[in-house]
Amino acid sequence: MKFTPVLRFELDHSLEKGDKVLAIIAELESGAEETAKKVAEKLVEAAYASEARLAVVPVQDILALNGRHRMNLPGTPEGNWSWRVKAGKLNDTAAERLLALVKKYGR
Repeated sequence: MKFTPVLRFELDHSLEKGDKVLAIIAELESGAEETAKKVAEKLVEAAYASEARLAVVPVQDILALNGRHRMNLPGTPEGNWSWRVKAGKLNDTAAERLLALVKKYGR
């Protein structure tokens, strides 16, 4: 992941202020070998780390699913909003990861 000079300045400035969300996202810059799953995990963590009252995370990100599992495709008039999570996909492993984030960030 590459950052523009302006974004890099903003990121550095925010990190100096202790911004947890940007610190998590900054970890992604350090590794070109990051897998899609790792990126999804970091983005979910960033949502939980935010100061927002509510963290809403798509189940596709929780499960680190690829683009075939989209809810909708902008500009496509048909076939949207039909995706459903398959039974058993939201398992104990996913629940444990989310519980760890709840505890870590006090949600």
